[in-house]
Amino acid sequence: MLILTILLFTLDTKSYAWTLTAGTLGGPAVVMIAPTVLYWLDPPSQTSTTPSPLAQKQSSQLIAMAYGASGVVSLLGWYFLLYVAWTRYETNVAAFLSDVWGATSNPFVRFMTIDALVLWLAVLIHIGFRNVGSAVEAVLLTPLFGPGAACAMALSGVETMEEQKLKRD
Repeated sequence: MLILTILLFTLDTKSYAWTLTAGTLGGPAVVMIAPTVLYWLDPPSQTSTTPSPLAQKQSSQLIAMAYGASGVVSLLGWYFLLYVAWTRYETNVAAFLSDVWGATSNPFVRFMTIDALVLWLAVLIHIGFRNVGSAVEAVLLTPLFGPGAACAMALSGVETMEEQKLKRD
């Protein structure tokens, strides 16, 4: 991050390298590094308090409901974006890719694309740490339901599995 900051203030602001540095520093770097810094500043306490099984079950239920609600919103957004893309590009995939990532595309659009991919990968990694099968499920559901809804569905399933595990214990 220090190197990116130095590059940001030393490169010519009209260059592609500066644009790439600014986008990386302001986007994925913040998303991936900030939680690590916050964890380092406030490490977890050494004393642990274990919530009651009922509280754990209720927590899992509420989290699963929150993931479900955010999944519905994400699904609606995904279908709206598909509609907009279809009305603009129809079946011309080359024109779509050129506008999103091509040499003539707006640099801000390219960085938004990078940010979206990094966020999706970060959520998939989080899901994978909790349950690898759910991460695979999210990847497979993404084309149909969109990245947000697919990840929300997978996370809701993980929480439901946690709740069922608590019922057995």
